[in-house]
Amino acid sequence: MPQHPRYSNNASRNLERLFTLLEQLESFGIIHEHLYPNLDLIMAELYPSASKKYAAYVGDYQAGTLEISDGGKIEEKSDEELLQELDNIVKELNFKFDELKGGNNIGDLNEDDEDFNLSVSQLFEFIDSDEKEQFIQDFRNTIDYYIHSGTWSTDGVTDRILRARDIEYYKMHIYLEEDTEAKSKYEYRNKTVWFPRDINPVRTGIYEVSELDYQNAKQDGYAYWSGKTWFDKKILLKDCVEQKRTKENQKFYGGYCWRGFLEQPKD
Repeated sequence: MPQHPRYSNNASRNLERLFTLLEQLESFGIIHEHLYPNLDLIMAELYPSASKKYAAYVGDYQAGTLEISDGGKIEEKSDEELLQELDNIVKELNFKFDELKGGNNIGDLNEDDEDFNLSVSQLFEFIDSDEKEQFIQDFRNTIDYYIHSGTWSTDGVTDRILRARDIEYYKMHIYLEEDTEAKSKYEYRNKTVWFPRDINPVRTGIYEVSELDYQNAKQDGYAYWSGKTWFDKKILLKDCVEQKRTKENQKFYGGYCWRGFLEQPKD
């Protein structure tokens, strides 16, 4: 009996790991590369709204945008013309999905179809933030289905994945890996380079820290530097802010690779 899954609280990390899993399974001959178009198709069918957003993006047609004409001049189209162009793109996308539906593998696609194909990773970029966890569960279940079903067929798979949805079960098995709120808030602030463990900060305060070598550092929490010692890191920034600076909370041994802001955040 399979054990319960463990999902990161970062949906993008989960997607990366699922693709890493697929790459490993392919490298050991457990799955075939021909499986990828089926995964792409099923996920696109599960998320038609995101698929249509992608269609609009591919065509570079959004109401009020400008377009470079063949003559090199900037041409502005009316809203009616742009909406008609968008409608045509959506119809073409839907036609391609219908055409591909039921295909067994990539051999069923012609060259133009392969160029048009919407991959799972591309689709993910157009998924609303409140749907990303469900997207990960659906993708995981679709992979699981094809590993155990022994078939390439896409018939009925979308309905099967819809029936398997259980977002509460998903949320029960999320582990805290990073502070997604703080990361989003401070992602584009100017920061220092990563410093090695044997160089300590000049100023007291909270720093982004990493357990990895500074040359390959990846932020995995926040820690307070007192001017003399580090305190235990916290995954959530707010937990680090609220941490009591007592001896019990001091880091027992060693330090962290760290980086800070070039300018003190005002918020």
